[in-house]
Amino acid sequence: MDEATVRTTVISGSPEAVCPACRGQLALTGTVLACTACRRGFALVAGIPDLRLTADAEDVARARWLEEQFDQFDFVGLLRETSLRGTLPPNLFRRVVARQQTLEAASVASLQALDNERGTAVGGSDRFLEIGCGTGALSTTVAARGAQVVATDMSLAGLVLAKKRSLEARITSVRFVCCAGEALAFPPESFDIVAAGDVIEHTRRQRDLLAACRTVLAPRGILFLATPNRFSLSLEPHVRLWGIGFLPRGVARRYVHARRKVHYDIYSLSARQLRALLTSQGFTARIVSPEIPHATMALYTGVELRLVRAYNRLRRMRFARPLLLAVGPFYHVFARRAGDSA
Repeated sequence: MDEATVRTTVISGSPEAVCPACRGQLALTGTVLACTACRRGFALVAGIPDLRLTADAEDVARARWLEEQFDQFDFVGLLRETSLRGTLPPNLFRRVVARQQTLEAASVASLQALDNERGTAVGGSDRFLEIGCGTGALSTTVAARGAQVVATDMSLAGLVLAKKRSLEARITSVRFVCCAGEALAFPPESFDIVAAGDVIEHTRRQRDLLAACRTVLAPRGILFLATPNRFSLSLEPHVRLWGIGFLPRGVARRYVHARRKVHYDIYSLSARQLRALLTSQGFTARIVSPEIPHATMALYTGVELRLVRAYNRLRRMRFARPLLLAVGPFYHVFARRAGDSA
């Protein structure tokens, strides 16, 4: 099957998506997915179903434009064309590309951490859901091991880019679905592993997100989160400013707008806040300060690079681990439903 055929094909397999409105079965009818129960129709773009109950017209337009350009550019080319349309300055685009190039190494590190936590390698018959997959680096890495992978995101345009990335890696088995993490369009207990990297800090509805994750997680399954620490001593990763997490949220929003001229809508948590939130949603969790991969260090310079190197040294020292949970840059979280054994 050539790339043009693959990109317009809806990949089937278990677990199947359901209607986000009534949880009914979805069936392909012409160029849309239709619910056999409530008769709602959901559009497909590049073979990706848009299961958002409220579509973002601007995002859909970008996704359809990317679909038209899909065969004209490679992944980086599509990323560049998207950035040009968004008038992203060249210096920021170079950082975006550099970041994309480090995501594969970060994905391998996250997957190794999951392997170690589970005591067995992810792959084979594992059913793996990624929430907020971005450009699909982790999902592509997991699918290469033979797992059944579903990758979701709130951005349909981002999912078209993720599909391009996956196909360039000769991975055709990832199923991409556009839906909200707080309203996952899948039956209960559908996945053995649910992963959400750099997602929970982007939603105010954090309880709803975790509740949805718990619903689709199979017994003895594992939820994996990667998220920045609100009280990190390093630069805030979204706006590149120091000390944002120590400010009251209202003050932080005004300060970021004054410095960066952008709306700041990030809800990072401390380790204590994160553990309490997970407990309230029926999870038991282990929270760790992971190593920053060597490949990622190319993104840092000056004082920040020295801090990263110091952090990687300190995390190997047992006495320093509580300190790093308090002020380190980010966390890995391994959570299971309360009462489940590993």
